Amino acid sequence: MIVDQDLLRLVKTNEMFKAIPESFLKTFIKPKNFLFVKEGTLIYSFDDESSDFYLIVEGEVKIKFCDQCNIERRYLLDFFGEREILDGSNRSSFVIADKNCTLYKIDSETFKDLVANNQTIADNVNKVGKLESAEVAEETSIN
Repeated sequence: MIVDQDLLRLVKTNEMFKAIPESFLKTFIKPKNFLFVKEGTLIYSFDDESSDFYLIVEGEVKIKFCDQCNIERRYLLDFFGEREILDGSNRSSFVIADKNCTLYKIDSETFKDLVANNQTIADNVNKVGKLESAEVAEETSIN
């Protein structure tokens, strides 16, 4: 099955794939991995197995880390779920769709392979995955 060109272009614009050729993306992007999530939907919870990494293709999510009082917001062109996969730990956060979202889900093994075998992707993940404290939203809790 061929991925819709518009969705492929949106995936390509994600910060994880900055400077990565579209021809490379076509080798592993699968239509079945696009998720359409309604506002308010819990994407994953604290202590869930870290089995997937997510690209935000459209929309916005809120992330509440259990060791912090703050909520991080991740927007279009961003990604989430990398921290625990790279650490080899269960989820240390809750993630909720703050708006209707289109996400692209990458299983943990594929994600680890991409990071290990492509220096540009590894650099993009390391650079974007580390949010500065100024980017963290006001202290609140996810209901």
